[in-house]
Amino acid sequence: MNHKTMPVYLFVIASFLVAGWVSMVAVAKNDNAKNENTEKIVVKEKKSSDEQDKKNVKNETELKNYKKADTSKGETNAQIHREKTAEVIENLEQVEVAEEIVVDEVKVRAKNEAKKQIAEVVVEQESSQEQVSGAIEEVENDGVAKKFFLGPDYKNLGQLRSELVQNRNQIRKLIQAINTLAQNGEDTLALQSQLAILTQERERFKTIIATNQEGFSLFGWVARFLNNYEETPINETEENELTEEVVAVVENTIEGEATTVTNSTDTAVEAEAQTVPDKTDSGATVDVETGATSVLVQ
Repeated sequence: MNHKTMPVYLFVIASFLVAGWVSMVAVAKNDNAKNENTEKIVVKEKKSSDEQDKKNVKNETELKNYKKADTSKGETNAQIHREKTAEVIENLEQVEVAEEIVVDEVKVRAKNEAKKQIAEVVVEQESSQEQVSGAIEEVENDGVAKKFFLGPDYKNLGQLRSELVQNRNQIRKLIQAINTLAQNGEDTLALQSQLAILTQERERFKTIIATNQEGFSLFGWVARFLNNYEETPINETEENELTEEVVAVVENTIEGEATTVTNSTDTAVEAEAQTVPDKTDSGATVDVETGATSVLVQ
């Protein structure tokens, strides 16, 4: 090899080595950056997943937190159920679905089906309201002596178990209606609130059944046989699945029962009890409490 070309060869070889080393460093840095980004994404996704899990748990808890009867105020489960059912019926009847400006047959059919499902829930609630409230009343007012000899009121407990089936069907109808209307651009917040109430009332039924169907009795087996009542535990797996379906629809629209709402009737009575001077056209003042009118001397 020529001594003059030796430095050139060495320079070329050195250049290749340096270029290779630089490439390896660049690849290593790129891999590290990718790994860091991947780790950040995983951490972010895990954090988001944890937050969603917490939110779901919160919603599930609120859905199961039905309004309890305050016996010190004379409240009963039957009374509260009547009130909640009446609230659902009234609010569902007020739900309005916008008409399509541009007629789209698919949307029209979908909305009509949703309206039909809502109407069916209203009719079913109206037809069962008094019957179910009466069953709750009968079960909870059963005397101790009667329970000891004949066991719990299996007839009305059976009615409440049947209502659980109806309630589940109504919940699923509202879920379908909400999903359909939401997909077609409708506001479904009012429907979601009624769905939450139906789910909470379901918890009331389950609690009443579980509380009252157990206990020792001398001849309860006879009453159970005559009423064809099966004292089977409620399937919690199915219940959890139903709750998850509701949570997926309701999301963050539930307001828990922790907020105390002032009774509008009591407020009105209190307002009437106040003495408020009110000027009349003749220059008189009226005492609202007594109804007396006095004329002011100018």
